[in-house]
Amino acid sequence: MTNSEITKAFLLNTDTKTANLIVNNIAGHYGITTDEVFDEIYDKEAESLMDYITGEIRPTVSLFFNEFKRRLV
Repeated sequence: MTNSEITKAFLLNTDTKTANLIVNNIAGHYGITTDEVFDEIYDKEAESLMDYITGEIRPTVSLFFNEFKRRLV
């Protein structure tokens, strides 16, 4: 799976509040809209979702994201 496919699957399997928190974190950090965030993280050449997330939520999201990726294998 590509990074964008993993990210899309993760966000679709995460509750709406958490998904919004993640997307808004990225938008705020980069000064872009949430639509632009989705364009970036769903691009076929996207980096890992964790490369975009910053601040206090990063460690917690990392735990959930890595656990999700382990279950994909």
